[in-house]
Amino acid sequence: MKTRTSLVFLILALITAPMTYSDEIAVSRGPEICKLSVTVDPRSGDVIIRWSGGTLPFDLVRADAACFGKASELRYLVEGVRAHQYVDVGASKSGRRYWYQVFDKNSPTEIYYMGPAVPKDSDPKVIHPDGNGDCGDSDTCKGLPRKPSTWE
Repeated sequence: MKTRTSLVFLILALITAPMTYSDEIAVSRGPEICKLSVTVDPRSGDVIIRWSGGTLPFDLVRADAACFGKASELRYLVEGVRAHQYVDVGASKSGRRYWYQVFDKNSPTEIYYMGPAVPKDSDPKVIHPDGNGDCGDSDTCKGLPRKPSTWE
């Protein structure tokens, strides 16, 4: 009888115990991506993007304007970068200037696009904003917007 009584108390304890839900547990945000720098290797034309902070893996986006929502072309360059550096091979040789932004799981890529339907035969990693989207600076570094960066 003692075992049965103990089992009843255990069941009652489990039923009446306060429930904790995952949305009630405070989860600290990972380190912010900061110190985004973009340089060009003049010999190769490669663009070197470096940053600090953040949580692996990283995704990089490139645009042809400082405000991503006003760019004529946005390109999702790479997903899953496992270092704090990426090389956009030969990018400066195109004669165009590009701006770069880095995202991680704490700051997922959030570039809103509204425009015409994308043709089926187009590159799925490229979009052409209509000038009404955000600027790609919705994430912060030390409380300030983290703006896309380009080379000097």
